[in-house]
Amino acid sequence: AMAAFVGYCVQSNIHFPWPMMTDGTPFPSTELGPEAQWDAIPAAAKWQIIIVLGALEIWDEASGGQQGEGQHYMKGGTPGKYPSFQLFRDQVHSV
Repeated sequence: AMAAFVGYCVQSNIHFPWPMMTDGTPFPSTELGPEAQWDAIPAAAKWQIIIVLGALEIWDEASGGQQGEGQHYMKGGTPGKYPSFQLFRDQVHSV
């Protein structure tokens, strides 16, 4: 809830000066509320946000405790402790 509140405040008061899209489309104005700002961004940007967050959630849930990082938070592990990406680096992508 605290992160959501901070995000709400930042989104309402800070406007990034660089373009949001490669075609030069600017970020929505701070005169709009956060809900209207969300409605003003392109669908591709919304899907990018949803897919990246979904991928991070799947990575966290799928590897909970299997990489020697401890237990899943629902089985006595530490909430907020995120699994390493080392398995991904070793097997899928070298970056």
